[in-house]
Amino acid sequence: MDCGIRPETNWTSHDVTNSSTSYSSTGLSDNKKQELVYTLFGVFLACNILAALIAGFCLDKVAKNSSGEPTPVSQLLLRTVRVFKDVDYVLMVPMLVIIGMSEALPSGDITKSYVSCALGVQMVGYVMMCYCATSSVVSPLFGHLSKYEGARILILVAAAANAVLLIYMLLWQPDEDSLATILSVTGGWAVVTAVWRIQLFAVLGVMYPSKQEAVFANAKMAGSIGSMLVFAYSSALCMDVKLYIYMAVLALGTVGYGAMECKTRYKNNPETNKRARLTQGYGGYGIPSRYTPPPQKKEKNRCGKDCNEG
Repeated sequence: MDCGIRPETNWTSHDVTNSSTSYSSTGLSDNKKQELVYTLFGVFLACNILAALIAGFCLDKVAKNSSGEPTPVSQLLLRTVRVFKDVDYVLMVPMLVIIGMSEALPSGDITKSYVSCALGVQMVGYVMMCYCATSSVVSPLFGHLSKYEGARILILVAAAANAVLLIYMLLWQPDEDSLATILSVTGGWAVVTAVWRIQLFAVLGVMYPSKQEAVFANAKMAGSIGSMLVFAYSSALCMDVKLYIYMAVLALGTVGYGAMECKTRYKNNPETNKRARLTQGYGGYGIPSRYTPPPQKKEKNRCGKDCNEG
């Protein structure tokens, strides 16, 4: 596997040279290229403004606290920090980091090391269109599927599918005829990311109904840290090393999520709760202490007095 650097011969295969006008690798002049950049930024800005308007007019009003006054920022920050005291949430943090890494890896490294090297830089946009379209289509489908299969099974199946994709990418050498394979790998990656983004956030909402602001803020922070890490070492490491790092974080997140699920199921098990109630008062071991026998009731005679009294 290469280090994500496309050979110079491939970069210049689509260049157009003219003595009077300078052209870039896309075949456009500098003026046209600048106009295209402004158009793309304008579309992006318009989408952001439209999203803000939809959120402002269509979302329900946020409920205030019991006193009717807005919560201070310092108190919100304190709640955000206190979430890390919860062991279950700490066990899920690696999986939340994986969400950010799984979103950054296709846009940063896969497009550079697989798409540009094999198909050319002009195909990057089409591959990312496939990635985004697949994620948009499967997101509502898995939302309905979770009602029948449960979030636990979907998350674990997505982890197994992502591990298979990683192994295939480590062994695979793309070439000029790998368009269908690249689109399939990118689409599979989009499915995995969509499952994690929907199901993990749903699990957090169910586990912490009274701490949703702090929990989701931490979840977005963990995802941002994952994206930051991927872009930070993108130009310093080879693609093989990047995939191994991702695989290590994925294994850690899967183990942490499995431990959290086992801990939660053990806590919510009716037999476990019944046993805990029976052993309460005996140190939790289920064996009564012979040195502290339960108090015996005193027998009374017909006169209503204790039999031991004179």
